[in-house]
Amino acid sequence: MIAAVKDADELYLFGPAEAKDGLLKAIKANKNFKPAFKGIETADSMTENQKIAKVRAFFAGVNA
Repeated sequence: MIAAVKDADELYLFGPAEAKDGLLKAIKANKNFKPAFKGIETADSMTENQKIAKVRAFFAGVNA
């Protein structure tokens, strides 16, 4: 999973507790991880459109 986001400039994690926490732990263990970590949030099951809207809203607020 880390390889899928290694070229991103910024990273926002959201999802079920176990999934996002495991990914966050792997990211913190990787000293060469490039993306700037912007936030983490618990989220239940969502449709693809809901995920897209959540990311857009997050980055609109962070970068505003």
